[in-house]
Amino acid sequence: MKQKVVQTYEYARDHLKNSELHERDKRILEELCKSGVIRKVEDGYKTRKFVGLLPLYSKSVEILPKIFKNGSYYEDKKSMHISNRRMLLRILTFVNDLPIKESDVVGKNLEKNDFFEIMRYLFAKKLMDELQRGMNRSYETFEENELFLKGKLLILNNMRQNSLTKNKFYLCHDEFTEDNTLNRIFNYVVKNIVSSAGNLSRRYLIELSSAFSDVELEPDVIRNLNRVTLNRLNERFWPHFQMAKMFLGKQVPTVYSGKDVKTYNFLFDMEKLFESFVGMFLKKYKQSINSMIHDVRTQEPQKFGQLSIKPDVIIQLEKQIIVVDTKYTGVPTEEDSKNPHLYQIYTYCMRQKQHGAGKKVSGVLLYPKHLNEHEKVSIRNDLGPIHIGEGDADLSVTVYRRLLDLRIEDPQDFKNAFIRKFQEIFAEVIETD
Repeated sequence: MKQKVVQTYEYARDHLKNSELHERDKRILEELCKSGVIRKVEDGYKTRKFVGLLPLYSKSVEILPKIFKNGSYYEDKKSMHISNRRMLLRILTFVNDLPIKESDVVGKNLEKNDFFEIMRYLFAKKLMDELQRGMNRSYETFEENELFLKGKLLILNNMRQNSLTKNKFYLCHDEFTEDNTLNRIFNYVVKNIVSSAGNLSRRYLIELSSAFSDVELEPDVIRNLNRVTLNRLNERFWPHFQMAKMFLGKQVPTVYSGKDVKTYNFLFDMEKLFESFVGMFLKKYKQSINSMIHDVRTQEPQKFGQLSIKPDVIIQLEKQIIVVDTKYTGVPTEEDSKNPHLYQIYTYCMRQKQHGAGKKVSGVLLYPKHLNEHEKVSIRNDLGPIHIGEGDADLSVTVYRRLLDLRIEDPQDFKNAFIRKFQEIFAEVIETD
């Protein structure tokens, strides 16, 4: 059955209606509800914070982030889909350090293909281009029972294996070969995504499958990811290894109920992606954002009494510490006293006060702007600074709530545009005295 691809958005108001779904679609969605990927409602299913491609039995659902929305930049849905795909691709490229340029995906590729097909195409084409320069080969250690001596004789193993067979030798030897750990990972990824490939990526994936014909297909390559070592012989494959890890980490198998048929979800948690993007960008471009920033640490485990905490970002300045906590939600509209985000960042800030050597500590709650109705947010919620514990220097903390607009109209200006955005966010937070 040829699948139709339907587009929707994270936290979409509309949803997948029961009346439009095959019974097998519903069984797949029921399983996904258990893991929190999809939310069940009265007459169907709604998307949550996950974006990417969700293949069902009768159709595939492409879930895009709603960075660009109707009423802001576009009235044309097709243009809006393309802009959201492009922005998601740019953020993923930055977070995962992928070998992708804007010129690699332009025009009709973005318009006619779903996001998973675009990622398959980029992985396959980039890897095939690199293999044209030469196959990845490395020295691998093998242990084998041979009829002739080569390499090193393993005496104890030889006694166990060949006590009754005097014409064989149990040996250990090194071989310069294509059948190495890194190529096995590439081969595994290629074999798993070629079956669902579209016209854009299929030709390159078939060529890759042929190129890796002498490489063993290892069924459990994930356990070998940490065994990959890059050196001067294979370091040129590092970006492609990053893409392979992304496929292995994001593909979740779904078995069609009643059939021994597997398809793969290719989904990203936007909450984690937002958190990673903010942390990595601040760390990489800290001096460009503000020359007073000495250090940026991300996801550093800490102890606060009996609590184990892990603030998203800690920014160190000479006389100040700024704790940034990212929240992939709209700004809460309830009273501040009931806002759990404030309790959390206040705890993080108190821990820094204990160990900050007298530095002033400030907190920043950072939200994505596109999840708010930004035109109305000033009416619903005052985003001015919140002063907690005023009157007691040991307990007082100022918490700033800020919105990060992820929209970039010119993709070529990605880096400089976000530097400017973060400069605006921290302009009031960083003290210059």
